[in-house]
Amino acid sequence: MAHRSISLRLTVWFSSVFFAGLALFGAVMWLDLKDTLTNGRSRTLERRADRLHDLLRDTQADSPAERVRKFQAFADATGGGLIEVFQENKERALPSPTAAAQAFPWPPVTKVDGDRYSEVT
Repeated sequence: MAHRSISLRLTVWFSSVFFAGLALFGAVMWLDLKDTLTNGRSRTLERRADRLHDLLRDTQADSPAERVRKFQAFADATGGGLIEVFQENKERALPSPTAAAQAFPWPPVTKVDGDRYSEVT
């Protein structure tokens, strides 16, 4: 056993190093993908919340019909129409843009200080 050829020992050694590197690369790529997918959704929601805040601020002087039109266009473009805006009294500030939003089981509305979004499972 001690007299194995040098080519066999080098093949085993290089194969071990290659597979260890491949396993390390795979683990790093998996962790990066997990982080990207997990944090990417949160960043997307934060950007949408910022854009919605800007839209609501910029349309305060518009007529109610124009404001509803702009909100519905925004909701269709960013969330497939699944966006709700509530007032402090828990009433909808703007009508739901789609039947899916009206039928969606929204969580109970609670009063919050300032603007925020939340992820609901």
